[in-house]
Amino acid sequence: MTEYDLKLIQKYQPHIANGELKIRYNLQLKSLSFVKNLDIKKLTVEYCQNIEPKLKNKNIKELKINTCGLTNIELQMKNLKVLNLEGNNIKQISTSGLMNVTELNISKNVKINIIGLQKMRLTKLTMNLCDVDDLSVLIDMDSLEELNISGNTRVKLQQLKQMVQLQRLNISNNNIQNLSVLESLINLEELNISQNVSIDVSSLKYFVKLSKLNASDLELRRIQFLLELPNLLELDLSYNCRLDYQLLQNMVQLTLLNLSFSALKNIIFLNNLVNLESLDISNNNVIRLEPINQLVKLTYLNVSKCNIKSCNFLRQLVNLEELDISYNPDINISVLNILCKLKKLYLFSNNLKDISILKFLVNLEMLGLSGNKQVVIAPLQYLCKLTHLQLDDCELYEVSALAPLTNLQFLNLYNNNIIYSSPLQNMVKLSSFSLYCNKVQDLFAIMHHLNYDQYTLSNQNQPSNNEQQLADKMDSVHQSTTLLIKINGKRKNNSIRDLHQKALTVFEKLKTSHSFFASQIVLLVNALSARQTDQ
Repeated sequence: MTEYDLKLIQKYQPHIANGELKIRYNLQLKSLSFVKNLDIKKLTVEYCQNIEPKLKNKNIKELKINTCGLTNIELQMKNLKVLNLEGNNIKQISTSGLMNVTELNISKNVKINIIGLQKMRLTKLTMNLCDVDDLSVLIDMDSLEELNISGNTRVKLQQLKQMVQLQRLNISNNNIQNLSVLESLINLEELNISQNVSIDVSSLKYFVKLSKLNASDLELRRIQFLLELPNLLELDLSYNCRLDYQLLQNMVQLTLLNLSFSALKNIIFLNNLVNLESLDISNNNVIRLEPINQLVKLTYLNVSKCNIKSCNFLRQLVNLEELDISYNPDINISVLNILCKLKKLYLFSNNLKDISILKFLVNLEMLGLSGNKQVVIAPLQYLCKLTHLQLDDCELYEVSALAPLTNLQFLNLYNNNIIYSSPLQNMVKLSSFSLYCNKVQDLFAIMHHLNYDQYTLSNQNQPSNNEQQLADKMDSVHQSTTLLIKINGKRKNNSIRDLHQKALTVFEKLKTSHSFFASQIVLLVNALSARQTDQ
């Protein structure tokens, strides 16, 4: 960060969205001292590899510093409640100044020393993939209610047996063979034991308060133990291909069931599960889906990659709010107009051309159509409630049909043949937008007065190198925008490289009058340029 940039940040109060400030991919950022007096409640710093590990602020309640290469950290934040330090190289945490923290995430800090954590009044601790083996310091943490120690294959579960207050426990992917040492944890309500192949699950019958169980990818052969869990409501048995699932027909209390990747051929047993609200049977070559038609309480259904041809099994599911029928290339979607409560619909790679039926789904907020080559998008103009739209890899040439969708916040047009982006210029609510891999000639036509968090440009597009045009467009960016101008270093693309230089020149001229936001864009462009040079 240059001297000018520091002065600029101190001079201008940045626009804080909902009390939150995000800083990402800034290789020039050295210090977070400018945050000291900001009136913010949440700060996120990610992929900033050169920052000093010191921070003061009396207002911040939630702090996330992820993947910044920190080896230590000093914090003076008396009101901090939630601290996330995932993905660094921290070996020891000083708990002084952190006594009010109740939720701590130190995941992916390999071989971190957790001695001292018992001094904190934590209710939630996440430390997956830390390569720890000694958990004895946790014994005295009597306020701890939720613990995640997944991905620590050397961990000793015996040290947890005294933590009878635990309500939520994640011990997935820990190479565990036996659960008997945890039989004392009778207050457990949520348990994740997934990816512990060949584990003995017979002890699960002692956890009678369990309402949520993830037992995916265990190579299970028998599930009789489930019948002894009367309070179980949510069950994940995905990636278990050797089970006889007929026993599930007796678990009528279930509200959520995940059987994806389970080699299902027959789902008649679902007939009895009339209380299901969420069902995932994706990635199964199911022959008949008619039993689903009886599950009228369903609000979420995922049947992607099930070799579906007809959607008639959906006719009675009028309460569906989220539906994923992606990757069924021969599917007929003509009955979807019945599902008028749908808010989220995913139709990825379904070989669709005609989607006129979708114009009746006026409550849609999220729609995924990626991978449908040459799909005709004209019907989308009627879906004015859309906030998220994915149209990447659809071989689109023009996007005028999207002009009425002014509520869009997320738009992905990656890998199409779009030449003009001007029909999108009134989408003032966009916060994330990608034109990666297109043939756009008016890249900055839609930049005026937009509120992007991320605006992704790329090679294959053809931006104007007119310095005055860049100045006119960039001078009007009033929000905290991340301008990502991606370059493939293995290719020669003079127009994009020239754009880097032009952008920097323009910002140099604007710096006397421009706000914090322009400075942030300059830093990010500089950071990405430096990154590219290193590569």
